[in-house]
Amino acid sequence: MNRLISIFACLCIMSSIVGGRELHLKTTSFEDYIPLLENAGFHLESFDISDLADSSYYIQLQIREYEAGKTDFKTNMIPYALYNRTMASEFKDTIIPAEEMAVPEKGIYTLGRKVNIGLRSVTDSTKAVLMDIPKIGTMPLSLKMRKVHNPDTGDDIMIEYNTRPFKVDSIRINDFTPLVWAGSFWWDDDFKIFRSCGEKEISSLSSEIVDNSPHYYVIGIVVTPK
Repeated sequence: MNRLISIFACLCIMSSIVGGRELHLKTTSFEDYIPLLENAGFHLESFDISDLADSSYYIQLQIREYEAGKTDFKTNMIPYALYNRTMASEFKDTIIPAEEMAVPEKGIYTLGRKVNIGLRSVTDSTKAVLMDIPKIGTMPLSLKMRKVHNPDTGDDIMIEYNTRPFKVDSIRINDFTPLVWAGSFWWDDDFKIFRSCGEKEISSLSSEIVDNSPHYYVIGIVVTPK
């Protein structure tokens, strides 16, 4: 009897080895949450601004709204600005220890090395836009999304705007630097679907995805010497 039980146990173990594969619970990382957050209307792009470190600049958030086929735009811009760095010399009669400074050899107390542009859905038709410069501060704006028309059903429906980063080679001083594109889907009559597909990075406003979108925003910054 004991021999039969042992043979049966061996057969069960062999069956589990042949028929299944190991599965283990793993600790989730932040990257694992990105698809979930984007599906909920959150999106974030980061841009390196460390090349500005040798001088002091004001940085303003600006959103430009475009209609399909038109070159003119509406501008939404907060009148105040953030800055890219704070010098220790700005604190009169205060001695700041070197270990508390971002770049002590240059007298830089705080330094913004990147700009984060974040978007999140507030309502089904409104997105909040946030410019964040770590160690410096944040600046908010918002944008309105529009419904799109389905010619097959006659319905107007709301679809989450698609986002793409701009391909940025340099920061424009005293001018607008585009960073993130947010645009509406469009109706494809050939396939009878709404779509928003094209380049992963926007190189210009004449790119395919921009050209097809009926309504879109260009989110960027204006950098001026302090």
